[in-house]
Amino acid sequence: NTYGLELLARKQDETKHYYIYNGHGDVTSLVDTANTKVNTYEYDEFGKTTTQTETIENPYQYAGYYYDKETSNYYLQSRYYNPSIQRFISEDTVRGSIDDPLSLNLYTYTHNNPLKYVDPNGHIPIPLITGLVGGIVNTTINFVGDLLDDGQINKGWRSYAGSFVEGGIIGAGLGLLGPGAGTLKIMGTAFGADLLGNTSNQLISTGQVDFKQTLVSATTTMVGAGVFSLGGPVQGKGMDKILDYAFRGFNAGSLGNATNQLLTKDIKDFNPMETLISGGTGSVVASIAGAFGDKTIKEEDGFDSFYKLKKAIGNPGKGKQWHHIVEQSQIKKSGFDAKLIKNRKNVVALTTEEHRKVSSFYSSLIPGKKITVRESLKGKSYIKQYKYGMDKLKKL
Repeated sequence: NTYGLELLARKQDETKHYYIYNGHGDVTSLVDTANTKVNTYEYDEFGKTTTQTETIENPYQYAGYYYDKETSNYYLQSRYYNPSIQRFISEDTVRGSIDDPLSLNLYTYTHNNPLKYVDPNGHIPIPLITGLVGGIVNTTINFVGDLLDDGQINKGWRSYAGSFVEGGIIGAGLGLLGPGAGTLKIMGTAFGADLLGNTSNQLISTGQVDFKQTLVSATTTMVGAGVFSLGGPVQGKGMDKILDYAFRGFNAGSLGNATNQLLTKDIKDFNPMETLISGGTGSVVASIAGAFGDKTIKEEDGFDSFYKLKKAIGNPGKGKQWHHIVEQSQIKKSGFDAKLIKNRKNVVALTTEEHRKVSSFYSSLIPGKKITVRESLKGKSYIKQYKYGMDKLKKL
């Protein structure tokens, strides 16, 4: 087999065949050296083959996974996945985290959302959309920097391909964090993701790795991500939210660039205009990415009824039930959109006893006041109520 970032070709009986993928990473066909299709595949969203023609043997199919014909399961490095039942056939050895409610179901594949996630190892679903947005953002920044240099496009396709891969890795890494992730966790993830991403970028664009450049890039990304995350998750609606993204994007881009210059130049060579341009670029791409990302979350993760949500995320497990972190009553009390409450990210599986304790707590009176905990939360922002609910769950 011949590998690049993915499986590129397979040699059988001295004949080489090449793999063709779609945007999800599924193998859709194999072609010979004359570009003639010898195998073709189509799948449903969860990987079950709907149509197939094969003239040569090929075990690599949906999402590039290895397909075991005898069991009709895909092998995802750590365990087997059955596309017919849309579940893994064994529990995940990574037990999940209370900060990421969807990770607590140990059998679901890609959080029951294969259009948004892919799972490369059977443990950690990676968000496709954050990777895509990250790739576009990083490639755009590289392009603008190239153009501003002398008004011309001087860099080759390898440079832009490397930038896309680097941004994709960073975007996917940050996308794995839950909505309650703190600034230090975001900065640490950004640093680690950029170490991997920049190394990949250099290997693609130059074939070599300059470790000093990698460390500078990772530090720059870490500072930018940290600055962007200050103040917690972006709030507001419509234009107010886009302006918040723009403001944070400007700060992240300008301070990230300033950090890069201080690490790579003498102080006398510091260029304030370059910092302002980087801030402006960050502002624009953050606005676009933020608006696009909000639309995706709203469409793919929110439901107008609890029944539809439960159908999408599956059974919480034996002896457990789904609990809303921000309660359903707050749709009326605080005026929240139903899709924000009946949302994959707002539910967690609790035992019956745990659920009873939490519900009793919200119904209890606050000492010294004639008001319940539930009523006291009325009118507070979704983010504040979410954090309040998560803090309560951590004390169970």
